Formats: sequence, C-alpha cells, structure tokens
Amino acid sequence: MAQPTAADVIALARIWAQDTATTAPAVSDTEAVSLLADVLLRFEGDNAIKTQLLAASSSGLTFAAGDTVKTTSVDVGELVAAHPSDTNAVNTLQSPALTLWTVREMLDKYSDTGGGTSATRASEFEAWAWEKVQEGTNDATRTDKARVYVWPPLNRTRHLTVRNAAFNIVSATTTAIDLSPRDMRLVARFLAWEMARLHTRDEGFLNQILAPIPKKILEAQFESARKGGFNVNSVQQTGYLNG
Repeated sequence: MAQPTAADVIALARIWAQDTATTAPAVSDTEAVSLLADVLLRFEGDNAIKTQLLAASSSGLTFAAGDTVKTTSVDVGELVAAHPSDTNAVNTLQSPALTLWTVREMLDKYSDTGGGTSATRASEFEAWAWEKVQEGTNDATRTDKARVYVWPPLNRTRHLTVRNAAFNIVSATTTAIDLSPRDMRLVARFLAWEMARLHTRDEGFLNQILAPIPKKILEAQFESARKGGFNVNSVQQTGYLNG
C-alpha cells in the first residue's frame, strides 16, 4: 500500500470536521498542514514512537583509538540508544546498548574536558552521552547535528550504531507520511478536532470527533497538556482543554 500524503490525511479530517467546501474552506490547506505538523509531533512522540538503526557510515560516528567525542556528519534527530560495533554498517544482531549518561555526568568523568583524545585506553565502551548542536554561520548554512561522547576511550577503532526516533516532517500537502492505515485515521481525527475547534465551541460536535479514539491513546496525545496543569478529561466533555 502506498504511503498516504498530507493531503490524504487532511481530506479525511475535513469530513469529520465538516469542512469539505472546495472553495474557501473554513481552514485552508496551508493552515491544515501547520496543524497536522503539530498533531504528528505529539502523536509520534507519545503514541507511536518509531525507531530505526543508523550505521556509522551514515552518521560519522567512528571513533579512532583515544577518541572521546564526535559530531555527527548529518542531522540524526533524537537518539535513543547506541550499540558498539566492529563495522560501520548495521549488523544483523546488535551488541547490548551502552548505558546512557547525561552530558554533565560524562564531562564530570572527564574532569570537564571531554574533548579530543585521552591517554586512558580500554577495549570496549561502557557509556555514552549526546547533545544537539548547530553548525553553520547563518540561517542558510546552519544545520542540526549531534555531539556524541563515549566512555572510556578505547585502544582500537570502534563504531557506534545508533537508534534514532524517526519523525514525519510535514511541509506541504504533497509530503508522504509514514503511517499505518489505523494510525492515519487516528491522526486525521486529532487533526479534525484541531481544525474544528478553531471555528466552534459546540461541545457535542467536538466530542463526537474524538469519541471513537481509545481512551489510552487520547490521554497519551494530551499528556503534555496534563503536565501543564490542564484537565485532559475536559476534552471529552467540552471539546477543549480546561485549566
């Protein structure tokens, strides 16, 4: 089955939001794309986290003897695990994941230096840490990358295969979105709710958009609102978040 596009998700959301006018809809395609990007960010962060393995040949995470830190050669997104490897390709079976430290813990281990190389040498990594960094001198050339630290430095060349969270980035209606048929319909309902509440406070109407969504998924989608002190249960009752 072909991957759906943002236009497919928006079209389904328009049915539930009752905003199907072909000319001058209540929510424009440009506005819908912006809302969809936000919905996907929350959905994939809290409900449907997908990860993938990234080889050192793609990330640049090859550590020569004595190396303590490397900056990735590309934007690797959010890193969730690191596996030491004797090859810069992805192995069929991964070695056990390294212990993840905070950058502060890593720098404390290196007595706040943490850069370049070290005379201390071992045969295998024990822990890793990472942080986002930006490279480039202006907006046109600036790129997001990851600075990755390892402990301890080794007496040989070693590679890291990292597992990163793969998020859908939507910028236009033509953007393909990696969603299963079920997840597509869930995302479309969340999008329909976001679209509809821009123009109505009809509690019954807004509630029926979300009504088919399982409670566990609904609560996870609005977890950030819960942490912010909002009453998530009020969504089902009023169609909007009450403080």
